[in-house]
Amino acid sequence: MIVGSQLFINSDESPERIRSWVDGMAEAGLRRIRLFMVWDQIEAREGQWTFENYDACFDQAQRVGLDVVPTLMAVAPPGWMGLTGGIQSIGPIEDPHLWARGLRYVDIVVERYHQHPALHSWILWNEPDYQPPKNDHTLPDFRRFMEELYNGEVTAMNRHRYMDLDSFEALSFSTEGRSELAFSSHAEKVDWIRYCEHFLLNKLSDLARRVRSIDTEHPIHLNPHNLGICTLFAGQTPWRENDIVDFLGCSAHPPWHSTRFGPERLPHSIAFFSDLIRGASPQCHWVSELQGGMTLYSADHSSCPTPADLTLWLTESLASGAACTLFWCFNARNDGFEAGEWSLLGPFDRSTPRLEAVTRLCHFLKAEKDFFDQLCAPRVNAWILVSEDTLRLASVEGRGELGLRNQHAAMDAVSGAYFALSDLGYQVGFMDERQLATSHPSGDLLVLPNTMVLSSSSIDALKRWNTEGVRLVADGWTAAKDPWGKMNDQHLLNIEELFAAEVHDIEGLSDGGTILSEPHEAPAQWVRYSLAGGEPLAFHEDGRIAVVENRSGGGTLRIGTHVFSTYLEHGDRWKDLLRKWLSPPRELNCQGGEIAIKRLPGKKEDLVILMNRGQERGEASLPSSFTSLGFADAPDHVNGSITLEPKAVAFFKTPCEE
Repeated sequence: MIVGSQLFINSDESPERIRSWVDGMAEAGLRRIRLFMVWDQIEAREGQWTFENYDACFDQAQRVGLDVVPTLMAVAPPGWMGLTGGIQSIGPIEDPHLWARGLRYVDIVVERYHQHPALHSWILWNEPDYQPPKNDHTLPDFRRFMEELYNGEVTAMNRHRYMDLDSFEALSFSTEGRSELAFSSHAEKVDWIRYCEHFLLNKLSDLARRVRSIDTEHPIHLNPHNLGICTLFAGQTPWRENDIVDFLGCSAHPPWHSTRFGPERLPHSIAFFSDLIRGASPQCHWVSELQGGMTLYSADHSSCPTPADLTLWLTESLASGAACTLFWCFNARNDGFEAGEWSLLGPFDRSTPRLEAVTRLCHFLKAEKDFFDQLCAPRVNAWILVSEDTLRLASVEGRGELGLRNQHAAMDAVSGAYFALSDLGYQVGFMDERQLATSHPSGDLLVLPNTMVLSSSSIDALKRWNTEGVRLVADGWTAAKDPWGKMNDQHLLNIEELFAAEVHDIEGLSDGGTILSEPHEAPAQWVRYSLAGGEPLAFHEDGRIAVVENRSGGGTLRIGTHVFSTYLEHGDRWKDLLRKWLSPPRELNCQGGEIAIKRLPGKKEDLVILMNRGQERGEASLPSSFTSLGFADAPDHVNGSITLEPKAVAFFKTPCEE
């Protein structure tokens, strides 16, 4: 595992100070530098290119043995163009004239550094998302996209939409203007989201081709963000972005990206983001941004990770198999939205307890480098299906940011499923529908969290996975609709057959209800489904069947309410029932605290990590085969057990599992 940090070059820095920061990063045990290649600094006046500060960083990194990851900023034009108000503000990139200038900036930056010995890789665009405007620049591209989407058949488009056009050329944004009305065509809204994805993917492909035209050696990657919500409306689709780059990373900032999960989930949310991006980028993934210092004005609430927080967050990243974690930032910006915030360093470049904690872990990783280098990604034993068709439709049907019917409800179900399975001790992985259709079945479970939309090929793949021994678990209104929101009776019947569970009635709940299964009970939320068929496992309070199990193949479990989208609020009441139905693996016996156990397989020995995510002391019983790696903050285990203080971590090696 590589640990590094963003080094932020302010506009008024000197090469001497930049070199001193690089030296400080090396002394702290950090091994990788991320840079914003700020266009406004590099071309401060039209045609005048200046690289002195960036040269200083690259050259000093080479001297002290660090490598550099530049972030290209072709989307953020310099101030003299008069198009934006800041160095990270995205310009009107749908304008072909501006985009051509941005690609020229890429040529110049890549040409200068692609042979530098310190270069590690390129990031094409920081946290890429963009909602293209509906204007004269995008209309021709939108028409071409729609023609391709509907295979050139305008009648196929008309069937979905409330219109009757003679050709795709007749499409105009005035015909798209009804999308804010409740009873307007869902298809209009869904297709616009698809176009936003298409637009962003095209721009990313342009950038990738431009880099590759000069540099064929170094990897290129991206760091999507806001992974806990649906961001398709802004074009962000990690599952298809991975087709463009060599691998993906993610941004994982608790005060920005974890606000839907509650403060008790902050450490666990780092694992969620990392595991989710590993699903989209199974070949390799990073945590490309992780909060390093305080926020005061630059987040929804003030915050500051403690030294224990940073140690735990880094360990969560390591335990998910991330190959690299980069802090945001080593030093602070000196003006603007984040001035004086987010930094591992204190004022006047003074050391902080946060930096000292990171340094301890970095030196531990270095001391055990041979052991860590032989580790592999965690073995997944429970999969979660991420259906982008479901995400799009839910964002159209949902209302607002909060409540059960919010526009991010589909991602709430995905995240709730993750936390539920992880709480039960599963090693969780994610896949999209393309991966489902092409992957060989593996693991114990495959979970469909309120997956409203499923393609025919996905249903066929689910049958194959189940036949080959994987248990299927579904809640919500599985496969009930097509991608544009029309009821899909045939798919619903196919799912009923697969799960041996007929849906006899559906009732909306305003005051909740109860799912009963002795000796446990849990809340029904949002919707109550009355089921039939299979083996009943639980009942609604009026006696109708709420949960059905089918034991054929790997088995199936159909739950008659929305468990996963409400798990974050009601996890304490659902956990025992889910444990009873799913019979999860349990590697160690733990009492107290919230001790998570992660195993990373190795070629010679496995790594086992214990983390106490809770606020109370916890204890775990350990087998004699565990050997402590002696991390400074973890007590040695005595008489086969170990006590972990809140937020403490412990590392062990053990013989490889067969």
